[in-house]
Amino acid sequence: MNHPQNSRVRQILSNHGYNPLDIKDILQIGGGFNNEIFELSVNNRRLVIKIYPQKNDAQSRKIKEATFIDSCSKNKIKAVPIIADVLEGSNAILFEKIEGKTIVPSELKPVHIDQMKTFLTDLGALETANYNDDGSQIFATDFSFTREEFINNFNVRVKNLKFLTKKYDPNSIIRTRLPDIEKLSKQLIRDLNKSKSIVFRNENNPKNFERFISPSDFGLHNSLIDKTGTINFIDFEYAGIDDPANLILDTFINTDAGLPSTLLDEFIILFHNYDGLREKIELLSPLFGLKWVCIVLKRCFFIGNLQTRDSFYGEHGGEIVKENVEKLDLLFEKCRKAKIFDIK
Repeated sequence: MNHPQNSRVRQILSNHGYNPLDIKDILQIGGGFNNEIFELSVNNRRLVIKIYPQKNDAQSRKIKEATFIDSCSKNKIKAVPIIADVLEGSNAILFEKIEGKTIVPSELKPVHIDQMKTFLTDLGALETANYNDDGSQIFATDFSFTREEFINNFNVRVKNLKFLTKKYDPNSIIRTRLPDIEKLSKQLIRDLNKSKSIVFRNENNPKNFERFISPSDFGLHNSLIDKTGTINFIDFEYAGIDDPANLILDTFINTDAGLPSTLLDEFIILFHNYDGLREKIELLSPLFGLKWVCIVLKRCFFIGNLQTRDSFYGEHGGEIVKENVEKLDLLFEKCRKAKIFDIK
C-alpha cells in the first residue's frame, strides 16, 4: 500500500526530473509541527528529504536552511548536512543521509561539548556582512537585538496562544494557564523596562560583535553522532544573523537541547568580545523562560487536540503531552522565582 505522504515525496521529486521508479524505500523518520522528514533511496543512494510546512513562511525556512549550510560549506565548516538537491521552486530540500544517532543527555561527554563549542566558535568567526551571496541580511526567525524586540517576540507568542483558544477548544490546556502567564509576563516586562543596565545602552545600533550567524535551534536534539564520535548538526530552518544572547538562552532553557546549566559559562565565554553578555542573559532569562512555557504549551495543545497526534506521534501523543505539561509547569515556577538556571 502506497501511503499518501509517500506519493507526495514521489511527486516532489518527479517534478524535478527524478524517475519515480528509481525512488524506493520511503520512510518517515521525523516531523510534527515544523516539517516532515523522510529517508529514501534513489538509484541505491541513501538520501533524506525535508518538507517544510505549507505555510507562508515555508520558502523563508527553506532559504534560511539552505543559506546557512551553503555558508558553512564555503567556509569549510563540515559539521552540517550536504545538500544533494535544493529542489528549486518546491518547499523541500534533498540531503545526503547522515549516518548517526541523536545524543541523549545521559551520554553527553566532554568531547561532545568540545565539538559543540567548536561549531559555535567557527560560526562566530564568520563575517555577518558576507553571509548571503547577494549581500542581503538574512536574520534568524526570532532575531532580537534590542529590549523592545525581545519583548515583542514574547508578546507574539502570547497572541498566538490566545488565537488558538478562540479558534479551537475553549477549555483547552492553554486557557487554564494563560491568565497566569499574562500576569507574570506583565511583571517581568515591567522589570525589564526599568533596568538601567549598560547592556541596554545604544541598543538600537548593535556592534558587530553583538551579531553572529546563529544556527538557532541548537542542542543535542539536533545533533547526530556517528560511529567515530564525530557530531553533525542539523535543522537550520530558523538560522540566520542574531544576538548570541538569543542562542544561548534558547539552548539552555529548551529542555530538548539537553545541555545542563552548569555549562552556561563555558558557552558564554565563546563570545568573549561581547561585553556584558552574561548580564544580558541573566536579565532576559525570566522572560525567555516564559517564552519557552508558551512554546511547550502550544506543542501540548497541538499534540493533544489536532491531527498531529494521529500522524507522526500516533498512540504516544497522550504520554508526550503529559511529559511536556510537567516540563512547562516546572519552568513556569522557575520564571516566577526569576531563577531559571540552577547555578550561582
